[in-house]
Amino acid sequence: MPDVPTHVTLIQGWFDQTLPKFAKVHTKPVKFLNIDCDTYDSTRTVLEILAPQIISGTVIIFDEYIGNKHWCEDEYKAIQEAVERYGWKYCYLGFSMVTKQVVVKILWVLIYPDAFSEWNSLPMIFAVWWKSFPRLLPSLL
Repeated sequence: MPDVPTHVTLIQGWFDQTLPKFAKVHTKPVKFLNIDCDTYDSTRTVLEILAPQIISGTVIIFDEYIGNKHWCEDEYKAIQEAVERYGWKYCYLGFSMVTKQVVVKILWVLIYPDAFSEWNSLPMIFAVWWKSFPRLLPSLL
């Protein structure tokens, strides 16, 4: 491991083995996330583990989002699945075809899947609310 300043801690290991422990200790919302995982599986793992801490306003940089022939099967696919699963809405803040990076901002988080697990009626309530949401959206903007 390289030498780093004293205020920096490097954690060696696989995302699925080290990130859950890190997230349990560092429980505050994630405001900035730099994802340099290279692959779909690793990116999906990071997004799944940190999903409860990703909030409205979180900025995420994806390091290899565009510019390769299988881009839609890597980081792009992982964020699209997370958006579907967690009800995130996002916008693109920037991109670079040279570095292949993309910056997104989470605009809002609609659901936390585990937050109301004991409420059996939540899916129906949420479905009714979601159905009326497109009519409400213009007034929210």
